[in-house]
Amino acid sequence: MVATTNAAIMKAEKAERRNRDVEAQLEQQSKELRTLLNQLRQSEALRQQTLELLETKTSELRGAQAFMSKEDSLSGADVIGMVKSLNAEILQVAAFMADSLEDLGKIQTEDVEITPTKSAAGLGKYIIRALRFRQNRAEFDPMPVQIALQVCLIQACKRVVDGWVPGVPGHDLIFDRVYARVRDTEGQSISGRWRAMTRSQIRNMAGEDAHTSIMKIVTDEVFEVFRIAGYSTRDLKKNSYFDKFRERLDAIGRLTYRIQEAIGEGLTSEDFHMSVVGVGEGFDPEEMDDTFLQSGSAARGERVAGTTDFGLSIQASKKGSPPTILKKPKVVLASAL
Repeated sequence: MVATTNAAIMKAEKAERRNRDVEAQLEQQSKELRTLLNQLRQSEALRQQTLELLETKTSELRGAQAFMSKEDSLSGADVIGMVKSLNAEILQVAAFMADSLEDLGKIQTEDVEITPTKSAAGLGKYIIRALRFRQNRAEFDPMPVQIALQVCLIQACKRVVDGWVPGVPGHDLIFDRVYARVRDTEGQSISGRWRAMTRSQIRNMAGEDAHTSIMKIVTDEVFEVFRIAGYSTRDLKKNSYFDKFRERLDAIGRLTYRIQEAIGEGLTSEDFHMSVVGVGEGFDPEEMDDTFLQSGSAARGERVAGTTDFGLSIQASKKGSPPTILKKPKVVLASAL
């Protein structure tokens, strides 16, 4: 009986030890399972981070590829054609506006004081003097007004084409400095694409307001010519004088904006510039043409009164190198006035 009882006790103890061993094994396996689950969650989190990083880098690479692979969307010949069209439109509008003054008859004039405004300073002393002298002549002479209108429209369009933010010239200096820095530190392929993308973003932000700003620049310049010529702009408005030219001036504004987009965004392999000649510079037949065809050595060195037709040039990538002239600007000489 005792032997049977001892055997049963030993068997129970042995079973209990086995149970404890099994429980210990289960606990160990549970710990290992928890560890594996934690590692799995960490691996999943790492995988998700890797996927997100891969997606970000892929997007960056696509952007870089688009940036690096952007090619010119038009040719230099295309831009030359656009510049010629703008020059022709400016000439026609200026001639039409000047000739139409005769139809107004004896419209009231004003003895205005020529203040040093930006427009007046841009016209220069030669053209201002010609406009003032014209008032004292008995016969009607539209030519000084026509030349002044051509010069002022060239100036207005130049400000638009060169500007980064249409109608807000105060920002241009900042962008010019940044772009000059990019050109100095990067090659043409990088700097040209930076310029194109920056101008594109600015243009998209400006939207339709850009055209309104451009038209204000154009009309302000035109009004300044008539003011200097002694006309009352108030009376000209009453006579609806400008109404008949509004559509033509609008066409000049839109064509100018197209050229700004073409030069600023469409061409990245080179830097194209609408070239003009400063008032008072000496005439150089190798770099400019005379509007009235007074070419030759006799005209060399004569003072330039203003630019009547845009030229087009390519800025050299190397500092100190001269630009490549694609089309020479046309100027009127002081002696012709």
